[in-house]
Formats: sequence, C-alpha cells, structure tokens
Amino acid sequence: SLRDYYQQHGYLTKEGWAEHELSGLKRVQTFRYVMDAEIPAQRLRPSDSVSEADVMFDRGTELMRKGGHGGLPALYREKPMIEAAAVFRELIEKYPSSDKIDDAAFCLGEIHKQYLKDQEQIAVQWYERAFAWDPATPHPARFQAAVVYDYRLHDRDRALELYRLVLAEEMSHRTNVDFATRRIEQLTKETSRSAGVRNI
Repeated sequence: SLRDYYQQHGYLTKEGWAEHELSGLKRVQTFRYVMDAEIPAQRLRPSDSVSEADVMFDRGTELMRKGGHGGLPALYREKPMIEAAAVFRELIEKYPSSDKIDDAAFCLGEIHKQYLKDQEQIAVQWYERAFAWDPATPHPARFQAAVVYDYRLHDRDRALELYRLVLAEEMSHRTNVDFATRRIEQLTKETSRSAGVRNI
C-alpha cells in the first residue's frame, strides 16, 4: 500500500525504497507454524502430466543447482534454495494432481534437511509426503527420512520402521540398502540391550 501511495503521488525515491523492501521480504522464508498447514495432506495423488507443473519443476531444480545442490553442502547459497522451495510449494498447491508432486516434495525434503537451519521436522514431513503420494517414487525418500529421524531427531523407533521400508521398497538404491541393513541390525541390538537392562 505504501509503495502504491508513493507511486500515485509521484514520490519516486520513496516508491523505490518501498519496492526494495518488498523485494527483500520475498526472499525471506516464512513459516506457518502448524505442520498441517505447512505440509499438504497425504491424500494427493500424482496422476496427471501437467506441462505448467513440469516447467515449474525445472525452474525449481535449476534454482537448486544455482544454489549449489550437488556440490559441497558448506558452499551452498541460501537465497536460491529459499526461492526453489517457494517454487516447489507453489507447484504442489497449484497442480496437486501433477506427476511432479512427489518429485517436488522430495526436493523440499532435501532443501529443508541440507540447506535450512533447524528444519529437520519439516524435512521428514516432505520426504514422507513424497512416498505417501507416490509409493513407487524413484527418490530415496524413505531412506532420507530414516537418516534424519535416526541421527538428527533421535527417534530411533521411527527410523527403524523406515529403514525396514527401504529394504522393502527402495532396493534399487544399493548403497542405501546396505546402510539400512547395517543400521537395522545396530538399532535392534541397542533396543534388545535397553530392554535387558530395564528387566534387571
């Protein structure tokens, strides 16, 4: 409103200031603070090929690439990552039947896990949406969620469930399957030892 007021009354310098502030706000990541509002419902299904969604997905992945995804995590740039996240969320909201929604959800998991501080709870929700929306998703969403639950959130029970799902559903990712197999064995032993100590 302030920008529009200055524009209508010919205050060009102040209009420029207001426009600068607006563009800065667009780069700030916002939260909805209620997880059900932050993450769309599980019932979505990626059933349609939607060309507009495909274009948005390509734009989002290009922004991730510009932000440093695929390189050294420590050298990433936050601004393109936040912009990419906004594109992926918009894709899901605008085209909820697109066959790209599970891909966008996985990318959102990656962004929240690797590039945005203290957002592991949001990351696992996006990973879980990826395989809830498309159980045959080509992405290792179950594995990535398991690792976050295991090492960052310390929810070993949920991690164990997901590692077992990796063995059932993500066999094409051989390295992840090997890791999941070892981790299931370790966590099962830890659980057995803890139960033994409690029974003494």
